[in-house]
Amino acid sequence: MGFIEITGTFGPTGANVGSPAGFATHEANFGLGGYMQVADNTERNAITADRRSQGMAVYVNADNKLYVLKDGVTDNDWVEFSGGGTGGSINITDGTTTITGASELDLDDENFVVTAGTPNTVAEVNTAYNTSIDPATSVAININDLNSLTAADFLGLSTTEVLNKLLFPTIQPSYIPGPSTSLVNSQTATVEIGSQVTSNLSLSLIKNNSGGLDTGTPATITSSVGGSLTLSGPTTTTNPPNNLADQFGYANANNPNEKYEYTTTETVTMPASGSINYSSSISWLQGNQLKDSTGTDSGTPIAAGTGNPSNSVSGIYPWFYYYSPNPITVADMQTAINNGTATKQISSSTGTIDVPFIVTGEYLAVAYPATSTSKTIFFVNQTNQGNITVIFDPLGPAVPVTETGNLWSNIDYKIHVSIGPQSSTATPLELRNN
Repeated sequence: MGFIEITGTFGPTGANVGSPAGFATHEANFGLGGYMQVADNTERNAITADRRSQGMAVYVNADNKLYVLKDGVTDNDWVEFSGGGTGGSINITDGTTTITGASELDLDDENFVVTAGTPNTVAEVNTAYNTSIDPATSVAININDLNSLTAADFLGLSTTEVLNKLLFPTIQPSYIPGPSTSLVNSQTATVEIGSQVTSNLSLSLIKNNSGGLDTGTPATITSSVGGSLTLSGPTTTTNPPNNLADQFGYANANNPNEKYEYTTTETVTMPASGSINYSSSISWLQGNQLKDSTGTDSGTPIAAGTGNPSNSVSGIYPWFYYYSPNPITVADMQTAINNGTATKQISSSTGTIDVPFIVTGEYLAVAYPATSTSKTIFFVNQTNQGNITVIFDPLGPAVPVTETGNLWSNIDYKIHVSIGPQSSTATPLELRNN
């Protein structure tokens, strides 16, 4: 493009001479670059390449916005001029405030509220305590907590964060309860040695704040008699147990709570050792973190682990009592036990044993395993008690007896036989160690 050289300036003449001039010397929209005004974006984009230059400004009446050519002169290089570098703007329409990309007014909505002023073309910025803490949370100022704070604890905090720290000290979540494991047996805890024992076993884990059952680690139940047992399951139930309670208004991240259960059955004979022991193992995964009083995940979640609940069935030799209208000898009592005439009691005889009075005027014999402590005192009531020899012959040596059905045989028993028929109607007759 060529240039026309001039040696002076253009300006109005005659009556229009002066400053400011009475009329324009040129129309801005026909120049190269500079500032222009157009009706809309279509007219802006129609500006020819010969009249464009980087940095030129065009005001679009339809948008009420000013655009500049930045980093080029194509239609894609038009950018809105914000008047504040990288900032945005605040637009107020019908009394409603809208903030659009206003980085130069980087307002924290916890501390400031922008509203339309009066008139509604003026924005007002007001401070406000807009905490996100649950409105139902009680103020909990603890002097000891305040004494432990220093200025460093507040550096960089907003006003709302400072007030939160003072008025609502952060309370850590509680991870109790952790997982719960159990091994339950349907079989009564004490049975007779030599009897058949059928144990219906249930191994369970209640999830609680753990991550639930670890199926990658097999659960086990082992019997001291039968060895490793085959398990069925697991089955999963959610009611029971109940879900875990919310804390600080936040849902527990380890819900839903669940119970996992394995089952098995074993039938064996109670050995002479007097015990069948069951051991087990069941594992769980790590739980989720819970939220503290500020809504932040906090604290140490329940770690993955393994529970080892156990169960056992005890075997004992029973004790016996026997009534007869005739005097009873030790040999008579041996026979009564061997043929099942004597009444069997499957309970411990190491301490006090209670013998019921059945019919007055009959003789009584009592037998218990020789391994139990000898009974030396009888007691019916405060006026009817004393040394056992008052009602029984002196205790002789232990003698062997055999259980009916041959559950066991030739086990030594201590046998007490009465001196005379029983006259008391009170019951029971307690035989004590001392």
